[in-house]
Amino acid sequence: MATDNAELVRLWWAGLNEHGLPPLELCDERIEIRMFEGFPIQGPYHGHDGVRRYVRDTYDVIDELRVVLDEVVDAGDGETVVTAQRARGRASHTQLEVDYPWAVVWTVRGGKVVRARGHASKAEALEAAGLTTPGSGRPGSTAG
Repeated sequence: MATDNAELVRLWWAGLNEHGLPPLELCDERIEIRMFEGFPIQGPYHGHDGVRRYVRDTYDVIDELRVVLDEVVDAGDGETVVTAQRARGRASHTQLEVDYPWAVVWTVRGGKVVRARGHASKAEALEAAGLTTPGSGRPGSTAG
């Protein structure tokens, strides 16, 4: 039974939470992970080694990391998923509690994640995925 794209992304985060590494079988060999300017780690991270470095770099910043999914939106185009989530844990250097929201636009092809692009907010990610009217944060048509 094939896994739908939204479920595949849920499994990606679940693997990170449960095993400290997303399941590499869910990642294309040429996966690219990038975060937004201002995020403590930005990338780009490429391939399975890049996924491992992304996780290692993240755990260098946040101890006891747990990612909590707030929302998963399937764009309906057969390859795009948007997630809104929170990174929870403790800042490695200060031990202060972390509860950091951000969003990701995922591209899934052939049952594997090929791209994960971080955004500072759910509204930015929805706009980047073409699910809102530019600048409005409201759902709208992107057909022209």
